[in-house]
Amino acid sequence: MKILPFLFVVILSIVATASYLTAAEEVDNEALIDEIIQKVRATRGLDADLNKVKTIAFKGAILYGTGSTGTIEIIYKKPYYHHLTSVIDNALEVSGLDDTEGWLKSAHAATPDNWSLLILDVDQVYNMRAKVSETLNFFARPTGRSSKVTYEGIEVIEGRQCHALLYYYSDGIWNLHYFDVETGSLAKTVNNKGIEFFEKGEVIVDGVRFPKKLISVFYTPEGRETMEMSFTSIRLNENYSKEIFKMPSVTQ
Repeated sequence: MKILPFLFVVILSIVATASYLTAAEEVDNEALIDEIIQKVRATRGLDADLNKVKTIAFKGAILYGTGSTGTIEIIYKKPYYHHLTSVIDNALEVSGLDDTEGWLKSAHAATPDNWSLLILDVDQVYNMRAKVSETLNFFARPTGRSSKVTYEGIEVIEGRQCHALLYYYSDGIWNLHYFDVETGSLAKTVNNKGIEFFEKGEVIVDGVRFPKKLISVFYTPEGRETMEMSFTSIRLNENYSKEIFKMPSVTQ
C-alpha cells in the first residue's frame, strides 16, 4: 500500500437513501436534529468555550496496522484554513488549504528540498473544507451554501443505540455520524470515501474535550487496514499567519 496518498485522504474525510417526508415530518426531524446536536456539543464542552475556538493545533504519532509509523502536526484555522506536516517511513508530506485553494507537497525526509507539488482538485478541496468546518465547529450545523444535516434514523453501533446524522456539505461530500442516544457521545463516523473513524480516550484543553486517539478503518485490495493517530499535544487559539496556508511557489 502506498501510505502518503491514503493519509491525505484520511485526514481530509454508505450512500444515504433518499426519503420523502411530509412537511410535518420535516419539522419534527429538524427539531430532533437540533436537540441531538445540542446534546452532542455538550459532550465536548460549554457553548461559550466551543465558540471561542478559532484555531486548533494537533501534534501526535501515527501507527498503521501494517507496522508503519510516523509523526504528524495539523493546524486548523477558521473559517477554512488547514496545514498538515507528516513524516511516515522517511516520506515527508505537507498539505495546505487556503480557503478555496488546496495543495500537497511531498519529498523524502532526508532530502526535503527535492519536493513535488500537487494542486488539489475541487473534490479534494471541498473534503478538506468539510474537515476543517467540523473540527472547529464541534458538530454545529454547517453554514456553507447547499450544506445541511439530515436525520437518518437509529442504528446499533458496537452494541449502542445511536442517532445517525448525515452532514452534507456539497455534491458528494458528506460525513455520517452516529451519536449515542443516551449520552450524545460519538460512536462512529463514516465519510463519503467509505472510511470509518472511531474516537478513543479523552483530553481536556481549556474546557474543551478532544479524543486522545483517532482510529481509521479502511479497505484496500489486500483487505482491512487501520491507522491510529495518538495526540501528544493539542493547543487552542494560537496565532497563525495566513501565509503558512498559501500554496508554495515552485522556487520555494
